[in-house]
Amino acid sequence: MQIALRRVVRPALQAGCVLSLGDLIAQAVEISTEGASDASASSRLLVPDSYDVHRTGRFALVGLTCHGPWFYFAFGLLDRLMGPGSTLATVLGKVVVTQIAIFPPYLAALFAYLGVLEGSVHSLDDAVRVISTKWPGAYAAGCVFWPIANIVNFSVVPSPGRVLYVASTGVLWNTYLSWYNQRARRKEREGERGNG
Repeated sequence: MQIALRRVVRPALQAGCVLSLGDLIAQAVEISTEGASDASASSRLLVPDSYDVHRTGRFALVGLTCHGPWFYFAFGLLDRLMGPGSTLATVLGKVVVTQIAIFPPYLAALFAYLGVLEGSVHSLDDAVRVISTKWPGAYAAGCVFWPIANIVNFSVVPSPGRVLYVASTGVLWNTYLSWYNQRARRKEREGERGNG
């Protein structure tokens, strides 16, 4: 048990760093596009009012406590069930299982967890609302991105490096997720103001 916990620490730390990096990039893009006509837009990332350190902290926490452990154990289970081989049949089987059985519940957990950390999820009904609003679009985008990334993951990357590969490749994905989550939060707040 203690050895398994020690093994999960590394992918958890890697995922925490990578999700943080994805959020930093997303915020930098948001700040620069919001102030595209402003010559000082690039320096605004350093201004506390422009950069949301708590948002990055939330993504770091999710990476550390959810993303890293989830994919560490999920990829280990896939290797035990389907073998560590990299034949075409094994790789495609792992990609399909990941896309159908591993990725969907992770996305649901991610959005519910972020909702709790952001203060918008206080009940199971809130969690269902957040998931049903954000999950479909993110899953559709993930169906384009992740099968390609996972073909490389399962055919080339050795088992111990898979979480790091997914996390590193995931910088692009996490940048998208951070932007997507923030856009959905803005729409939700605007809807609440319009109804209030």
